[in-house]
Amino acid sequence: YNAIRKFFRVNAKKYPTICCPFEDAVVEENAFDMLFSSPPFFDKEEYVPASAAAEAAAQSMSRFRTEREWYDGFLKVLLQKGVYSIKSGGHFCLYIDRTRPTEQYMAWMFADLEAFETTFLGAIAITDPNQIARRPIFIWQKK
Repeated sequence: YNAIRKFFRVNAKKYPTICCPFEDAVVEENAFDMLFSSPPFFDKEEYVPASAAAEAAAQSMSRFRTEREWYDGFLKVLLQKGVYSIKSGGHFCLYIDRTRPTEQYMAWMFADLEAFETTFLGAIAITDPNQIARRPIFIWQKK
């Protein structure tokens, strides 16, 4: 994130970075018109190598061992906080996908977002130049 901040010349005092697991972060209610997130895909994305023990232990894939534990303790919390932080009429955009056909967290996510007073608007996709790997970005609108 520091390289991104430097590239875009972000004013760190005006736009601080909170360095902690998202499920532990405090978010402001109705603060944003849009939220875009690319959370980890359960046990697929490792952001810190295991050799960096303290940082690796804070990753959601280390904190929650089963799919259900990870969903309830991380992704569902992200969804709740995300909807909480978006203004009514605002958009919640998630780049997320299953890595194995047996995973259930996508179904749980759709059900919970409906219960959190959002309307699913659809999905768009990002792809590589050869259009071989397509990745969905799901979009909801807060009621």
